[in-house]
Amino acid sequence: MLRRRVIPGLSYAAGQLLLVVRTATIALGNLNGTGSYGSVLDVGVGPMAGAA
Repeated sequence: MLRRRVIPGLSYAAGQLLLVVRTATIALGNLNGTGSYGSVLDVGVGPMAGAA
């Protein structure tokens, strides 16, 4: 999921879950790298409508 671009405010289906990206701030040091550079990803998770 995180290997592609996400747009804050849109919902994304992931199996039986619904992901809502509230904010996405990715620091340049975290692009294709590891470590703590101040990136912030705020995501909500909930069930898909109709999922049992």
